[in-house]
Amino acid sequence: MVDVYPGVAVANLAILANADASIGIEQIQATPPEAFRALPDGRLAVRDPSWDRSLWIRLTLRVGEPVASKAASTTSVLEVQKPYLDQLTLYTPAAAPTGGWQAQRAGDFLAKEQWSLPGQFPRFKLPSPSDLQAMPGGQMVVYLHVPHRIPAAFDLKIWSDVQLIADVQRDALLLGLTFGAMTLAVFLSIALLIFHRDRLFVWYALYALSALLACLSHAGTAHQYFWPWGGHWPSTSVLCFMLVAASSQLQFCKLLFMSSSRKVWPVRWCEGLAITNIVVALIFPWLELQWWAYALFLAQGLLVASMLGSSGLITVAWLRGNKLAMALAWTFLPVFVTVVLSLLEAQG
Repeated sequence: MVDVYPGVAVANLAILANADASIGIEQIQATPPEAFRALPDGRLAVRDPSWDRSLWIRLTLRVGEPVASKAASTTSVLEVQKPYLDQLTLYTPAAAPTGGWQAQRAGDFLAKEQWSLPGQFPRFKLPSPSDLQAMPGGQMVVYLHVPHRIPAAFDLKIWSDVQLIADVQRDALLLGLTFGAMTLAVFLSIALLIFHRDRLFVWYALYALSALLACLSHAGTAHQYFWPWGGHWPSTSVLCFMLVAASSQLQFCKLLFMSSSRKVWPVRWCEGLAITNIVVALIFPWLELQWWAYALFLAQGLLVASMLGSSGLITVAWLRGNKLAMALAWTFLPVFVTVVLSLLEAQG
């Protein structure tokens, strides 16, 4: 039987961007409403182009339209659909008579066991429809605090518990298919290496493994299951693995190029760029915060240079008669480009 249950909706969303990181919830509560910039109705996409600042989001919640469901939706969840956020805090009014604010936290700097709700992305439990109905005017104001080192760009989503379970199951299926195919590529490369004794497949297997770990990190799955501790590593792991993948890709393409050309300088260039990628990947997780942004730009520049260099070597090898070159390029360049572009989009 399908019944109808009320949900939670956003009546108004406003942001205070480029705020000082030292501002607390008490100061924000006392801030005049006109200091916040209201977003158009129905828009839950948040952008703050500032660096090393703080973002405050004021959400005015109300009881939403009734939703048909087979089970009562007793919980609504706010999801921040973006990785690479250090620490987020949702402040909701505490119940009387204590007053004050209740804080829920999530983010890469926190261990998974410290997150308010488990998951790939930060999620927070919202007040129930009955709590909202008990408030004056049937509305409640909550605040989401998002300090960020790089420009913040993310979407907000409100799920009922029933919708969240369905979304998690759908994502698990898609991620399972994607990562299963990439894992198969790793084992296939190892099998080809054992059978052919060709070092070409060493680099391809290392590339496939590094790209797999980078995708798992980008999706938030690695932080959830492989390294659930907090700190710098959950935010930097995707770039580190992408740099290792780029180095492996360069070595792979170098071997393809060497089979059809006697020129030395492209080979030396590949080796130098690959070594630089590895050095940056090893240093990046240990950098102090003030150097993090500079290393981020350097790492992204190295990834683009590696991608362009690999594409050029593959094209030359293919034009000179290596039929394997273009076929193998189609197996890894699309994945590499997709992850790099997704990384750039997630970082604003």
